[in-house]
Amino acid sequence: MDTSNSQHAQTSEIQLPAPARRHARYSDDFKRQVVAACLGPGVSTAAIALANGLNANMLRRWVV
Repeated sequence: MDTSNSQHAQTSEIQLPAPARRHARYSDDFKRQVVAACLGPGVSTAAIALANGLNANMLRRWVV
């Protein structure tokens, strides 16, 4: 019979958040072209954003 009072400390790895992504920088010319594409009648801003790999909410801010 083991009478020692050894306790096993439970260790767990702490998950650190991934490094923050840097904000993409888009040229003014690119922004102008994408915004111009959004200004046509019946054009979906979300579709333009998707086609250009952009977030639709960000593109809407550019249009305003």
